[in-house]
Amino acid sequence: MLVVKQPVGVAASMVARRIPPVLAAGCAVILKPAEQTPLVVAGAMIALAAEAGFPEGVVNLIYACKGDAIGRS
Repeated sequence: MLVVKQPVGVAASMVARRIPPVLAAGCAVILKPAEQTPLVVAGAMIALAAEAGFPEGVVNLIYACKGDAIGRS
């Protein structure tokens, strides 16, 4: 069996528990928290990623008040 580990592109995820597998696959993450999620929680996750040493642009955050419109595009 031959295994080739290559990133396949940017993955969009709304659930924090899905971030580690995406990063393990070598992909970047775009996090768009639900409208009910406090912005402090999402911002703290990004701050922790930066503190952990992730390069800029690997873990990203989108703040949006109109989630349906963002999710469809």
